[in-house]
Amino acid sequence: TATNRLAGIFDGIIEAGKTISHTELTGRVMKKCNIKDSMAKRNITSALKAGFVSKNKAGMYFIKTNESETDESLPF
Repeated sequence: TATNRLAGIFDGIIEAGKTISHTELTGRVMKKCNIKDSMAKRNITSALKAGFVSKNKAGMYFIKTNESETDESLPF
């Protein structure tokens, strides 16, 4: 499905705890999927709506981390 395709594209495209610009994200999507600029931008818009990537107030993109996963991995 389209959701699974987006998940595959954006999985690991931004390192945890890092932010990147729209230009950098567009370039990474273009390279990973071998697509042109306009399609990469459409994928980014869809990924934002679906929650695969997030955008902060400064316009930088990041991947939300799931805090519960971190809590479960602690030994206590």
